[in-house]
Amino acid sequence: MAARDQMRVAFHGSIVLLLGFVAGIPYGSAITQSWGERTVGAWHAAHTGLTMGGIMMLALAALLPGLVLGDLARRTAAWCLVASGYGFSAALLVGAIIGERGIALTGPASNVLVYLANALGAVGSVLAVMLVLHGARARLRAAR
Repeated sequence: MAARDQMRVAFHGSIVLLLGFVAGIPYGSAITQSWGERTVGAWHAAHTGLTMGGIMMLALAALLPGLVLGDLARRTAAWCLVASGYGFSAALLVGAIIGERGIALTGPASNVLVYLANALGAVGSVLAVMLVLHGARARLRAAR
């Protein structure tokens, strides 16, 4: 099961990484065509954030099989990483396209959507990293 969870996170991490690369196209256009400072900043966040998020997912995928976690905890970590990657993908890409930041849970509805996607990304990544930390600590203790 560990290998399947590892490949699941690696597969979806690669998609998030690709989305980050693709977000570099409108980012470059925003700079060269003077779309405005706020728009340039939104596309910069999408490009760099998704690229870093995809790389993080790939790095954590490599660790999953070596962690001391039960099947349910490992599977939960994997799915939390996937949910986080797509949550941030939706928040950053949709936010850049529609001009919403989703920083506060306030209207209009488009901002609430971006906020909720950001929240999914944040909660998923925190839960996944807590599980990775727990599994790595258990592996260190077992190695004594």
